[in-house]
Amino acid sequence: MGRLLRIFALGFALALPACGWLASEITQQLHRQNALKQHVYKQDITQLWKEVRDLWTSHGCDAPEQPKLGETIACEGSEKRWLRVDARDGGHRVEIEVERTQKDAEGKEKLVRERDWELEWKLLERMEPDTASRIESEAQAKGDKAKKVTRELEDAIEQ
Repeated sequence: MGRLLRIFALGFALALPACGWLASEITQQLHRQNALKQHVYKQDITQLWKEVRDLWTSHGCDAPEQPKLGETIACEGSEKRWLRVDARDGGHRVEIEVERTQKDAEGKEKLVRERDWELEWKLLERMEPDTASRIESEAQAKGDKAKKVTRELEDAIEQ
């Protein structure tokens, strides 16, 4: 039993550095996603729609010349996508979704509809580069903290 426990502890200690990197990446990604979920664009709808439309059409999707607030626009480009712009909190919120193939617990492929965080992030970088930079710095700091905590756990196990 003692030998098995030592082998497990050694394997765990060897895996922790990778866990630190993984914890950092996940923490950063979650911070960016939460910021995007809450973000409200305060720019004029004409200016916002121009950037939304440019980004949308650059991915093979058609969009009307004028925004259609509260309506979902579907796209059948290389990937199925959905775009929605809503008036919220004195500004506008933008949500972009994409359909992707994912494997379920049994290993079977299924189609899922999820937020397209990459495209939403590109929009934020175009519209508000300072905000995107601030969020990225916050995400990096949180990721570094997660990595540090994992390292501290690794050190405690090794002692």
